[in-house]
Order: sequence, then C-alpha cells, then structure tokens
Amino acid sequence: MDIKQVASKIKSQLLTKNNLLLKAAAIKKVVLSLDHNSLLISKPFVSYKLEGEFLDILKKNGFKLDYRTDGVITLSEENSEGYWNFYDKPNEKSELRLDLCVVFGVYESERGVVLRSDTSGGYLSPAILRSHLKVFEAVAQYKVTKIHPLVKEIVAGQGKTVVSWKQLGLGGLRSVPALFDELTIQSGRRTSSLKDLARSSVSPFDPSPVDQEERLFLPETYQPLLFELWWEQLRDFKGDLLCP
Repeated sequence: MDIKQVASKIKSQLLTKNNLLLKAAAIKKVVLSLDHNSLLISKPFVSYKLEGEFLDILKKNGFKLDYRTDGVITLSEENSEGYWNFYDKPNEKSELRLDLCVVFGVYESERGVVLRSDTSGGYLSPAILRSHLKVFEAVAQYKVTKIHPLVKEIVAGQGKTVVSWKQLGLGGLRSVPALFDELTIQSGRRTSSLKDLARSSVSPFDPSPVDQEERLFLPETYQPLLFELWWEQLRDFKGDLLCP
C-alpha cells in the first residue's frame, strides 16, 4: 500500500464531532436536530407545565413566578441571576412550560461526550449552569410515574454526565491535533518547528493536524498507522529539499 493509499485509508476512519454526538445521543435516547447554524442540538426529552404540583416543587426549591406589568412572565431563582422569561400574549392562552434538554460537548480531558443540563421554554433562558441544574434537581423530586433517567444521572453528576469513549465503542479515541502533539514530542525537536511546518503552505502532513475546519478524531487502532504516515511524509519532504 503506497503512501497515498495509507492516507486515504486513515481519512476514511476519521470521526467528526457530529459523529460522536449522534452515537452518544443514541445511547442516552436523546433526539437531535439541526439549529439555524446547522449544529446538532438536543430536542427536549420531557416538558413540564408551570402549574400544580410541579410549580409547588419549584417554589420549594427556591423559584418564584412573577407576572410583570409589561406583559412578561418571569420564572426566577431566588438569590441568583438565573431567570426565564415568557411572553404573555394578548388574546392568546400562553402555555407556560419548561422543556428539559441537554447541551453536548466533546472533551478529550473527560475522555468522552459530556451532556450538561439545559432548560428552555420562554424567549429568554439563563446562561447560568447552576440554574439549569436546580430545575433538574426539582424534577428529580417530582412524583410522576416515570422520570427520564438522564435527569437523575445529571443530578448525580452535579450538572453533567459523560458518555465515555469506551461506551461509544471507541476506547482510546484521540483527536488528530492531540496525536500530532505526541508526534512532536517523539521527534525530540522543538515542538514549535514541526507545528510551524504543519501550518505552512508547504506542509507535507496529510491528514493535516492543524488546518481543520473542525476537530477530527481517530480510533486507537489506526493511530500507529497515522504516526508512521506522518513520519514517512516528513522523510519524503526532507528528501525533496535535498534533491538538486
């Protein structure tokens, strides 16, 4: 197999962030959709109306519901800047509810896909992570027939749960930039010199460790092959420089 075939084989195994999110969402039984920026986001997995027993539980957990004179209804957390705003539309029956969903992130430091608590329902939701977790904590106390397992998982994890590389069937997964960092350490040269070469217009490295629109990840099985490929590409590059 020549060097171009090896590069093609490795590229066919690269995974995007969206690939990983889809796998994690399937495991946690969360439905994803595309937002206006074509990014994958979680659809709500459960909704609760702000009334009756659920509203009572929120109040017991430090929340209050205010009907403002400007036609906006606000659910706020006491002693916090976290709040949700809802429109009170004239001649329309406004349904006040909170939708529970999750925010996804891929973190190599966590060795997996991280799911964090998120709640929405109005036209404005808080940016404070603690406020979203407080709602999840209240929901965990709600005596309904069945609570989505993610709620209890995230509460137990103090606002997050992690779907590990191993759970995804991808134990040892690493990003291409992280692998290149390892290569520069193995080389015994100044880290910056190889990285400068990788960023240059004459970079021999393919797949590129730096010129990526998004971070790409490679399963552990193919990582030694990528190291061999990069070394071979570097040797060929040096050989071309020495040719008369």
